[in-house]
Amino acid sequence: MSWQPNRDTKLTVSGEYLSSRQAELSPLGLPAIGTILPNPNGKFSPNTYVGDPTQDTEKVTVGRVGYKFEHNFSDKWSLYNSLSYAFVERPYTTNVTPTSLEADNRTVDRFEQIWGPTSVSNLSQDTHVVGKFNTGSLEHQLLIGVDWYQRIVSPYSFIIRTFPSLDIYNPVYGQTPGDFLDTRKDKERLDDLGIYFQDQLAIAPNLKLVLGGRGDFEDQKIVAATTSDPTSPIERSVTSQSNSAFSPRLGIVYQPIPPVSLYASYSRSFDQALGTDVNNNSFEPTRGTQYEVGVKTDLLNNKLSATLALYQLTQSNIVTTDINNPTYAIQVGEQRSRGVELFFTGELAPGWNIIAAYNYIDGRVTRDNTFKVGSLLTNTPENSASLWTTYIIPKGKLQGLGGGLGVFYFGDREGDLTNTYTLPSYVRTDAALYYRHNHFQAALNFQNLFDVLYYEGAYNINRVFRGEPFGVEATLKWQL
Repeated sequence: MSWQPNRDTKLTVSGEYLSSRQAELSPLGLPAIGTILPNPNGKFSPNTYVGDPTQDTEKVTVGRVGYKFEHNFSDKWSLYNSLSYAFVERPYTTNVTPTSLEADNRTVDRFEQIWGPTSVSNLSQDTHVVGKFNTGSLEHQLLIGVDWYQRIVSPYSFIIRTFPSLDIYNPVYGQTPGDFLDTRKDKERLDDLGIYFQDQLAIAPNLKLVLGGRGDFEDQKIVAATTSDPTSPIERSVTSQSNSAFSPRLGIVYQPIPPVSLYASYSRSFDQALGTDVNNNSFEPTRGTQYEVGVKTDLLNNKLSATLALYQLTQSNIVTTDINNPTYAIQVGEQRSRGVELFFTGELAPGWNIIAAYNYIDGRVTRDNTFKVGSLLTNTPENSASLWTTYIIPKGKLQGLGGGLGVFYFGDREGDLTNTYTLPSYVRTDAALYYRHNHFQAALNFQNLFDVLYYEGAYNINRVFRGEPFGVEATLKWQL
């Protein structure tokens, strides 16, 4: 709901609420041996469910409410303020999870996770001012702001117990859970205060410089209660840490001629990683550094825009799954991605739009104590490309009727950071039909039009995830 008492002031209030309950959780992944790698017993069905439909269930309630306030003091100075509160309630979640494939290449070992009542709340606010002014011959567009974020996870019970293995070629469900292994009860709180600024300076009509930065001040506290034996006393531990960092941002844009812009940028990032490892040590903040240079240009009398960019992104302390303890996570030392992006977008003729992209990425581990330096990053194709085009009849009796077609290519990707196997490349085709008339809109979207079997991701040799099969989604919209 939006209220605009005058042309300089606007208040928007929004919210959403969702309650869902489901049996059989999202796909849990399948072993690579028998899907994309040879298995002496033959391939198993990609639709096999390795959890247990008689045990797996989840109930979730999600809500969010917030507002955004905008006010123009003049044609040069504006104020923006927003506040949002969101929560997730999970009364219970039971999940039978696969761990490894035994030497017979058909038996999958599993364990059961039981999550007790869990409540997560997020409160965030952002206030910033935007202003335009001159100092001598320099034109400034200044942004100054402060934001605050708080995340609270209420105490929840997390129980692990053994669960009978599964013959993946002849699955039998409804087996009796086994022995108690571990329990944990956590309470987490994260507070993040950020102060940021940016000044865009017009040094000349064809030369702009951007100077900016952000200061983060974060506090994290985790209270954990654990035991590996229900008859033993519960061990209680408290871990807390405070971190702060300044992340600069620099950029320059030069236009040698009006249709062409050359740019270069440098930026750093900082993000507190939530949680602890198997030894209850808090995670270090994730940090990143990015360099980028590129060119943007308009072609075909401004009907088509093209962007070519070269970049390098280095990230440290990235959280990933602990191979030896799948219910926990570890941090990878440092990863680096270098790449090239080529992007086209435009309206080639009335009603005919096109979006095309090509990406090349060389992503590797550059420093780590667990994984080999030089290992390729997981789920990161060296080459990927996409083409999406739509046409909607702009006038006449069939005005508003149209369709779209898209082709997406993803190259080979490593399945784990040890680079023991590769996910094969694939091509997926999507399509759509549209109809728009006055306030009414209708659409049919077809995903994976030719029902291609492909695997879109993995995080170890026992968890390969199949891409979505053919699907159809219909949407209707009426706008007042």
